[in-house]
Amino acid sequence: MAAAGKAVRATGLLGLTPEEAQITEVDRSLVAGSFFGADDEATCILPLDMAAALGVGVGDQVEVFGRALEVRGIADPERLGELRDLDDESLMPADFVLSGAEMLQLGAARAVDIAGEEDPHELRPFIHLEPQHVVIVPYRTLIEAGGSLRSIAVRFPGATDGQALVEDYLTRVAVTLFVGSPDGRVTALSSVGLTAVQGLGVLAIPALVAALIVLNAMMGAVYERLREIGIYSSVGLAPLHIALLFVAEACVYAVLGTTLGYLLGQGLGRVLLGLGLL
Repeated sequence: MAAAGKAVRATGLLGLTPEEAQITEVDRSLVAGSFFGADDEATCILPLDMAAALGVGVGDQVEVFGRALEVRGIADPERLGELRDLDDESLMPADFVLSGAEMLQLGAARAVDIAGEEDPHELRPFIHLEPQHVVIVPYRTLIEAGGSLRSIAVRFPGATDGQALVEDYLTRVAVTLFVGSPDGRVTALSSVGLTAVQGLGVLAIPALVAALIVLNAMMGAVYERLREIGIYSSVGLAPLHIALLFVAEACVYAVLGTTLGYLLGQGLGRVLLGLGLL
C-alpha cells in the first residue's frame, strides 16, 4: 500500500462489519479515529506502525491494493494481536499456506511416531498474520476486492439459550461451532456424534424385497443351468468350484449394476438440478 509517495508492505486484509465491535470489542484497540459505520465502504483502519511509516493520519487517503481508501482510524497492533475470537484464535487473518504446511509436517510426524498420545481430533490453531501488516477494511469492501467469508459471529438476545439453538443447528450441518456464555465460558460444539442416521427403518423393507428378487434370480439361473452344472461335475470340478462360478457371476452383475446405477443417478440428479426440479 502507498500514500504520498511512500509505500509499506501489507500482507493481508481483514474485513469486519460495524457489529464486530459488539462481539470482540475491536474498537478498543483504536488509538485515533473511530470504528466503521453502517455506510462506510471506501475506508480503512491502519496499524499504528503502518500509519507512522506512511506519514498519514485520520482522514488522509491511502492506496490499498490499488484502491483509494480514507483512513477511518488507527489501531494499536499490540491490542489487535491480543484480540481473540470465541475459538481462542487471533482475530487477524489466517495464513492458510503456512498452516497447511504445518499440518502436513504434523501428519508426517504422527505417521512416524505411532505410539504418540496426541488426540487426533484436537483442534489446532492456525498461523495468523502479524497485526502490524494487516489493513482492516469494511466487510463489503473486502468482498469487492475478491476476499472470502471465513467466519461468522452471532450474538443472541440476553434471554436466548444460544447453546440449544447451536446444537439444533448442528444436526443439519457438519461443522464445529463455538458458543460463549455470559459467565465467560466457551464451549466447542461439533456435529460429530450429534448427527443422527435416519430413514434406515424405511429402507429395510425395500432392501429386503431387493434381496429376495436377487435371490430368486440367482436360484432361477442355477435351475436353468442344471445340465451345465452336471457337465462341470463330470469333467472333475468340485461342487465348491462350481458354486464359486455362480458367486463370481453374481459379483460381476453387482459391480456393473452399482456402477451404472451411480452414473445414472448422478446424471439424472444434474439434469433435475439444471431444470430446477430439485
